[in-house]
Amino acid sequence: MPITKPQLPPRAGYVEVVNADGLHVYKPTPETARKLAEEEALKAENHALKAQISALSDQNDFQEELIVELANIVYA
Repeated sequence: MPITKPQLPPRAGYVEVVNADGLHVYKPTPETARKLAEEEALKAENHALKAQISALSDQNDFQEELIVELANIVYA
């Protein structure tokens, strides 16, 4: 339904529409929707990368401890 008199203040990247309940709401423009989707994908990738870094750090700590134990056995 076209809006003849906006009721919401302007908001960059969004347009005002009337939803099924007759309420005026913001709807993201296609460009804004694409940017929001990219942002969500980057957040998910960031979370996965942080988990990988944590796992590698744990593995590195284990290997360092193993080297110390082996050195103690060899030089005992």
